[in-house]
Amino acid sequence: MVRRSLTSKEFTARHWETLKVSVVLLTLLVIFFGQAVFLGRKLLPADIAFTDPVFLPHAPADFTEPHNVLLYDQAYQFYPWRVYASSAVRQGFLPLWNPYVYSGAPFMAVDQPAVLYPLNILSYVVSPPDAVLLTALVRLFIAGLATYWFVRTLGGGSLGALVGAITFAFSGFMIVWLGHPHANVAAWLPAFFLTVEWLYQRTTPRHIALVALTIAAQLTAGHAETALYTLTAGGLYYLLRTSSAWWSNRQLRSSVMRLVALATAAALGAALASVHLLPFLEWLRYSAELTWRTGLGGLRATRLGPKYWVAGLLPMLLPNIFSNPTWPGQYRSFFPGWNFVEQTLYVGILGLPLAAAVLVARRADKRVWLLAALGLAALGAALRLPVFDWINYLPLFNIAAYGRFRLVYSFCVSVLAGLGARDLLKAEGGDDIARPAIWLLVGSTVMGAIVLLIAPHILSEMNRAAPFPFRQLIQEALSYAFRVSNIQMYWPLLVALAAVVILGLYVRRVLRRQIVQPMLLLLVVVDLFALGMGYHTAVVEQIIFPETPALQLLKNDTSLFRIVGTNIDLMPNTGMIYGLHDVRGLDFPGRRYQELCQAIGGRDWLGYGILFTEQLELRLLGLLNVKYVLTSSSLEPDILSNLRLRDVDNDVSVYENLAFLPRAFVVYRAQVAQDSQDILPTLLDPGFDLHSEIVLEKPPPPDFVEAAQAYGAGGHTGLGSPQATVEITSYEPNYVEIIADSPANGFLFLSDSYYPGWKAYLDSAEAEIYQADYAFRAVYLPAGRHTVEFAYQPAPFRVGSIASGLTLFVVMILLIQPWPRRVRDSSARLAAGGDLKAY
Repeated sequence: MVRRSLTSKEFTARHWETLKVSVVLLTLLVIFFGQAVFLGRKLLPADIAFTDPVFLPHAPADFTEPHNVLLYDQAYQFYPWRVYASSAVRQGFLPLWNPYVYSGAPFMAVDQPAVLYPLNILSYVVSPPDAVLLTALVRLFIAGLATYWFVRTLGGGSLGALVGAITFAFSGFMIVWLGHPHANVAAWLPAFFLTVEWLYQRTTPRHIALVALTIAAQLTAGHAETALYTLTAGGLYYLLRTSSAWWSNRQLRSSVMRLVALATAAALGAALASVHLLPFLEWLRYSAELTWRTGLGGLRATRLGPKYWVAGLLPMLLPNIFSNPTWPGQYRSFFPGWNFVEQTLYVGILGLPLAAAVLVARRADKRVWLLAALGLAALGAALRLPVFDWINYLPLFNIAAYGRFRLVYSFCVSVLAGLGARDLLKAEGGDDIARPAIWLLVGSTVMGAIVLLIAPHILSEMNRAAPFPFRQLIQEALSYAFRVSNIQMYWPLLVALAAVVILGLYVRRVLRRQIVQPMLLLLVVVDLFALGMGYHTAVVEQIIFPETPALQLLKNDTSLFRIVGTNIDLMPNTGMIYGLHDVRGLDFPGRRYQELCQAIGGRDWLGYGILFTEQLELRLLGLLNVKYVLTSSSLEPDILSNLRLRDVDNDVSVYENLAFLPRAFVVYRAQVAQDSQDILPTLLDPGFDLHSEIVLEKPPPPDFVEAAQAYGAGGHTGLGSPQATVEITSYEPNYVEIIADSPANGFLFLSDSYYPGWKAYLDSAEAEIYQADYAFRAVYLPAGRHTVEFAYQPAPFRVGSIASGLTLFVVMILLIQPWPRRVRDSSARLAAGGDLKAY
């Protein structure tokens, strides 16, 4: 085959094609998010907050229930993080530490806030509510455009590439996870496949740099678990491509060079993301997440039977078969233990037939079979089918949520569907693929109709053993879901029938290709839009976390304090929006802090949050600097005796904790625990004076011991109760300054979480931070007046910043190297949609 460089005319045509596709994708995105774009609404499920007793009395008059209750993470977790990160960046500092949850916790290291993720950096230039829409648009645009060029590179033609791009960008996985960090990663999956395909074709420094950039984008996107699946899928695609080439031509040198190129790109990508990765890896060591995920191994030990396998496949044809969270009434999945987000597999009713038919039309194309194999393996692992389930027991995969494999399946099917669409319409009639596609559509329609007929009875029987209130809710939901007027349930079957008619007329030469092309594209768009446009909530800005009288009372108190709510009163993380410090949070806390909260009545919420019931241990909460309690519950008399009512906002009472202790104070007595497990029982002992004594895990300095020998009492180390003055002169997220005046040697206790990376300075000289009272900080304080500073200076962030900066310089050098000579076929084959070689 004759090879030559890409001509100037072809190069210009490529860019014009990119521009035209970009316009099409942006137009579709504007239509999809029409309410937010044209009506000025905010793409944020803020209506979920009105299920919180603190906000419920202040809900809009027409509020009955949230539009989509499954979006609570976006309201309570991701949006407060966005508010905090945006505020910090605009004030000119990086939010390394979050003082608003868990008595202080790492922020950038947590992974999901993804503060340095490129798309999130773009969002800091607009307000947080507007940033939600901006990042959603950019994610789907990147996903669609990269899928387009990947399909084009595989020979999909412009129409086929557009079908593949729309199918993936608006697929079920991308839409239901759109407001989560999962979509940050998923948006780059097509770009990763595209760049590794380029690298396979041309192992140049520039292509190595491009692969490295896509890897870094995924690793900084805020969801390491999803990145595990995307990077594995793209890496396997490249490795299998390389192995297949070596098997065919036995050219060992070129294969080794390809492997070295990928390894180099992977190393550069990881190094480029090290400013995010290194703090995250340190956080994993101290957080409760690994413990929680390791415990999930028991779930994998439970074998799922045929009932679950069949049920898992049904959403491929009927995405709403087990209900939809946007339908009227209280949402309950008809299939016990599942929910809509985790079970979604839908890529359009046309996607599967086109993807299956292209295997026949391109049976000699190894890339097609490779993508089909990857998609099938991902589907099997996601549903835990026999043999495929072995993947879930591999290292790292054994602590990850296997449902994320649905992303890889969705992408592979979307690409194959694009190739199928191109082959279907590459010549009049397209019998080699049209007829199989028609029969597959007919089969899907018949199967879907049968499922719709028998599903209500089967699902009703499955829930017959449930408690009466729940069973009644299910029956009401089933009645609505399967009624004839609920077109969303059987919409895919209508689209399939329309496609059968159009393709049938096309095969019989009644409709020409020029007419069928836009009709097919329109069916793909209408199918996916009809089922996805109403999924996300768009609200007016005025209702986004309003300021209530109870919250105004707390904000008017200018002292330094923390709060706690009972049950779902003022949900964890919500205080971040109002600048209120909370002892709860909505992400994995540190292991020790979690154990402390559990010991004083806190309970796990959904595996990654802490809630407190109305059984409050006010003495220990006082140690955590809790001054105010918000509750809509009835408290017991012995608890009320230690509280003072400050305000009542409808059903929510605001109490002041009489056992409240200041954020920082000086103690003169200390116990040294022989075992860390002995500390919690000591703290829980009512006879232990939390205000005048602390528990350490290592011996105090000799000066403190000498004072104890002179003034100790009761077997404890330290003086009696000298009076000290403590003033917190500066309290910032990454820095705390305290001026303390003590008449004797003691310890300055700060009820902020202990975490490596914090440095203490006593009169500008570095001092040791003791781990005190199991999860907090203390600094030895000699007698006299001193300035104590705490500065968060995590070594992983410093090292990662240097590594990322140097790597970015290297990557930029590789990118600006002169372009290699591009190897291309003739412009005629390019215009016909042939195999596009790498840039």
